[in-house]
Amino acid sequence: MEDFFRKLGTSITEAITLFYKQVKLNRGLPFEVRVPNETTLRTFQDTDTGQEIVRCEDAQDVFDKLEL
Repeated sequence: MEDFFRKLGTSITEAITLFYKQVKLNRGLPFEVRVPNETTLRTFQDTDTGQEIVRCEDAQDVFDKLEL
């Protein structure tokens, strides 16, 4: 994570301080947190066990494999 924040021009300590300030400013988490629905939970369980995983070569392959 240090490299990531360094690329953003900040340190981990500064990022945590910024997060704390945003929590105070928003009077809560500065992003939405939701409880996953049954479909999402099932997807998490499947992928955690290596089931139902579709591998793609690139972005175009992703769109080709989507059933829209």
